[in-house]
Amino acid sequence: MAYYLYKKIKASREASKAQPSNPLSNETKPACPHVAQSRHAQVFNPTEGNELRDLASISLTGAPRESQPPRSSTSECAFCKEEVRRRRIYRWKVILGLFLPYMLATIDLTIVATAVPSIASHFGQLNQLSWIITAFTLTSTTFIPTFGQLADVFGRHATLQVALFLMLIGSTLCAAAQTWGMLLFGRALQGMSSAGLMNIIMIILADRVSLNENAKNNSIFAFVGGVGYSIGPVVGGYLTDANWRYCFVISIAIAFASHIIIYILLRNELVEGTYFRKGSRRSSFLPALATLDFGGAILFILGVGLIVLGISWGGSTYPWKSAKVLAPLVVGGICFVLFFVYEYLLEQGRMFARIFPSQSPMLPYSLFSRLDTLWLAVLQFATGAAMYSVFYYVGVYFTIVEDYATSKSGVQLLFYIPGLGAGVYIAMFMCNIRPAQTFFPLTLGTFLETAGLAVMTWGIHAQKTGVINAMMVIAGAGTGIRLMPGNLHAAGVWPDRIAAALSLMRFAQPFGGTVSISIMGSVYNNKLGTFGGLTSGDSTGSSSTDSLSAIDSLPSSVQVIIRSYAREAIMWAYISILPILGISVITGLFLGNVWINKRKKSEEVESNNGTVEDDSYSEVIYVPYLYALFTSVGLEFLDLHPFVRQTVLDRVRGTIFGGALGDTIGLYTEFLSKESSLAAYPEGKFQLVEPVTELKNDDHRNKFIQTSWTDDTDHALLIVLSYLHGSGKKLDPLDVAKRLRFWCEQGLRCLERPPLGLGRTVGSVVCNRGFLEDPVATAYGYWKNSGFTVAPNGSLMRTYPLGIICLGKTLDETFQIAADFSRITHADPRCIVSCCLATALIRGLIRGEVQNETGVNTLIALSLAWIESWIEGQNRDKGGEDSDRYPLFECDEFYKHVRVETLEELQLDDSRTMGYVYKALGAGILLLRLAIRQKDSQAFRGNAFEELITALVLQGGDADTNASVAGPLLGALVGYNMLPGTWTCEMMHAKWLFQKCNTLAQVSGIYSSSLLYDGSKDPDTGIEGGKPPLTQEELYQRDRQFMEQYLTKSMQKTTGKKAAPGWVDKLLGK
Repeated sequence: MAYYLYKKIKASREASKAQPSNPLSNETKPACPHVAQSRHAQVFNPTEGNELRDLASISLTGAPRESQPPRSSTSECAFCKEEVRRRRIYRWKVILGLFLPYMLATIDLTIVATAVPSIASHFGQLNQLSWIITAFTLTSTTFIPTFGQLADVFGRHATLQVALFLMLIGSTLCAAAQTWGMLLFGRALQGMSSAGLMNIIMIILADRVSLNENAKNNSIFAFVGGVGYSIGPVVGGYLTDANWRYCFVISIAIAFASHIIIYILLRNELVEGTYFRKGSRRSSFLPALATLDFGGAILFILGVGLIVLGISWGGSTYPWKSAKVLAPLVVGGICFVLFFVYEYLLEQGRMFARIFPSQSPMLPYSLFSRLDTLWLAVLQFATGAAMYSVFYYVGVYFTIVEDYATSKSGVQLLFYIPGLGAGVYIAMFMCNIRPAQTFFPLTLGTFLETAGLAVMTWGIHAQKTGVINAMMVIAGAGTGIRLMPGNLHAAGVWPDRIAAALSLMRFAQPFGGTVSISIMGSVYNNKLGTFGGLTSGDSTGSSSTDSLSAIDSLPSSVQVIIRSYAREAIMWAYISILPILGISVITGLFLGNVWINKRKKSEEVESNNGTVEDDSYSEVIYVPYLYALFTSVGLEFLDLHPFVRQTVLDRVRGTIFGGALGDTIGLYTEFLSKESSLAAYPEGKFQLVEPVTELKNDDHRNKFIQTSWTDDTDHALLIVLSYLHGSGKKLDPLDVAKRLRFWCEQGLRCLERPPLGLGRTVGSVVCNRGFLEDPVATAYGYWKNSGFTVAPNGSLMRTYPLGIICLGKTLDETFQIAADFSRITHADPRCIVSCCLATALIRGLIRGEVQNETGVNTLIALSLAWIESWIEGQNRDKGGEDSDRYPLFECDEFYKHVRVETLEELQLDDSRTMGYVYKALGAGILLLRLAIRQKDSQAFRGNAFEELITALVLQGGDADTNASVAGPLLGALVGYNMLPGTWTCEMMHAKWLFQKCNTLAQVSGIYSSSLLYDGSKDPDTGIEGGKPPLTQEELYQRDRQFMEQYLTKSMQKTTGKKAAPGWVDKLLGK
């Protein structure tokens, strides 16, 4: 019935074509990229308006060509059909393979809930029964981030099998426990296993799937988890009636079966580790271990463990003021704070990152740059507190206070099942159908959970079983509603850091349970101890409460008193955690929102049978959603939340610095062969800090200053300075043309840089007599005279700042602007389409639209469609003779370079074609794909930029241009903070460049400042750079000084001697 209702509502929603209620965005879904890649398929049709929505939205749309009929909604793409089939098979393997392990993890958490009093009684430790819970929750909390990192390094399958092995060992020890200590040790191992199982399974569900598919997978496992949590106490109660050891024996059987099933179904399907891959040598084990954050793990485990230990001991085992309680609390608190300090310093570019360059932080500090991470962690913390309190202390209540048998106590927890099940189903509906958002189920669940537990606390005080049962239903519904949306919200906020984000969420929930259980145990024992103090001289002393049998042996009148005190103790235990739930209610109101399915316009809601929807993007509101809903803040790019604004600013800086760093490092091997590059730099790395890697001693490199960029970055900065001069209100290719002409004569005057490294095509075009009158015609004439064969990389290397300038433009406008700036020197369509694609990719990366290879492929297809349409329009306008018309665009040549899988395929050091524009473009896109794949596999490392750029530069060829094309793409993806600090800080003019990045972001509406920027008053932005042009005599003196430095450097490197006085003047003819 439920499934029928789901399908009925979904069909009705699609048929009605009604627009869902997202008041904050108006984006549409991209067309099938596989159809767009066809030459005769769709041509890009820009979205109306130029508003930039939130970072996770996408505005790539498709429309049929006028000469082609619209594609039928029932048309099927063969590739998409195969993709659907592949996804279906993968999904069912994941579901079948992970069903038993997930059920094991959930049941193992609660199966002892009703057995706790009996187990503690067996060992005569009824007054310490909370330790059975604490031993499990302590390790299940502290090892969650560690298992997240292990899964990244060693792979999902291997880590999952290790977690199951720990479950086997822990369950065996518990089942065979002869002492209290042996039991607790086994429970600790079970907790470690649970940490691994719960965390890795959630990561696997998010791997290789869109957020929409993730929602479906989470729906299934949320329901499985809810059932497992609920039936655990029931099964445990009946097993305890026979023998409490059976509660652990059942886990052994399930874990053994899970080992086999996972090996058969998933060993070849799951994401592999960063270092530990199939077929790799065992020697890779040690490098893999070296990447683990051991310092963070030790501080975290000590911090959390000691805090929980102190809370558990306080008031029950030892007085609160005793050193045995205060010491763990103080030391644990210090370790916990130091953990976050350590993680902060381990971020890329900071102190510990330089000491341990191969390590990645276990819990990246930058996750908290978005406040939703903190708010969501508080909600998950409260969820754990509520869920654990019901599982454990409701059973204690019915066993001790109501004197129910353990099996009957477990049955009472069955009232939690319909609530939990209803909550999970409501969450499925609200996430998958309507409103297909996360804010509403999270908020609703928070209110229901808090209200249910508050009233249930009163029911315990009044000893009203009916109220307790009813409120368990309400609280269960609230918990169930929040189980799935929390993970989806985290994945939506951090789509590129899923493993770290989900690890934090998986930590927060059991951590909340651990802390709450410790608090409740301390309060319970303290209140129950009051009874012992009041009756210290009676036969009913506290020693009589060490076991259930001891209580049962007491006179009935005394039993009533003891059970009354136990009831009050349990009530106060629940009161002690209500503030946590109250804080979560307030926190929930500050959450942003994630749309699971991107909204469609009403006319686009249609059937897509046989096609794969590009649902890899989801819209995200980072500001508090209620605030955005009533104020419309978040609608416009200029109104982005400060933390989102900071993310965009980081990517803007990363783009500019990425290009400059690529240019600087690329100089080391520019125009060298791969063999010569490796011979010149055998260590395979480049340092800009002491000891600085020396440039190879040759005529080309001796002209340049160490740690400085070349003409590639100079030309890109001409565009930036031109845009800044107009205060961001004017974007004029003709002005850039004038600046290029001035640069060829004077250099970059604002930094007093001479014009070094000018390319042949740029020099021939720019120095042409008619260039300033009509640069486009001059460039076209040069290209025509070459026989339409010249397609160098000179325009591609300079246009990457346009990706920042076009953030608020439509994609069609972006293509046109990039084309206009290419055509002032490079008229070949291959150069134009390369500039269009690179600019659009940078724009999409900064906006958060391009998050995976599907986004890259979509832009490739759209740029190709655009250039074909543009050529048709140009030829139609030209008319006349065939010699004036653009030749037919060669798509195969284009795709050949943008689809390479290795740098070797590009043959970058081929001396005949090393300056070919497609080689630089192909290298940049390949490096972008590799970085995205690292992120998709959760194997992304902080030094990825350095590793990829270094690998590219060691290929030789036109290395500085290749790296200055790849650098901005990588920088836009990872951001400035992920660039190597030893490069960004030590590169020449780094401070000046950083300031210009901020100014560029300010005039683009990203970076706010109290001072209004007026570019006309900034001397750096003028064509002359705020300095008078050099006279002929000054030019001679500059060239003389440069030549003298060059000769001195060359001779010192070669012979160790200085150049003879006056030799420079003779060389220059004076």
